[in-house]
Amino acid sequence: MDNKVEVDGVQYTVCAVPPYIYPYLDLYTKLVRKIEETITLTDAEEIAKQLEVAVTRLLEATVDPKPQKGHEGALLVAVTRYNNEFNTEYLQPFRARGGPKSSINKEGRRSQPISPSTPK
Repeated sequence: MDNKVEVDGVQYTVCAVPPYIYPYLDLYTKLVRKIEETITLTDAEEIAKQLEVAVTRLLEATVDPKPQKGHEGALLVAVTRYNNEFNTEYLQPFRARGGPKSSINKEGRRSQPISPSTPK
């Protein structure tokens, strides 16, 4: 999994999206979907402002050095690809095992009684 990318002669290092950036990633996805709808000029301007913030936060957290103007699109693609590879490589074995087995039921209570590990 290669985390190096070159854009117009500038070498960048990308990393996986940290969890605290997920809200910006979610916002980006929702905003891009809105573009596909019929929108007004006012809507487009508001979406553009929000997209700029979401993309900036995402790239600040995942790309080093700071992206130069005009490199954002290529770096966004690189971060997405790297993140997909990262998730496949590191999360797939965990998912294949079924993840952690929780003893907490849907009501937020333990489905099995707690038993002490050492007798009293």
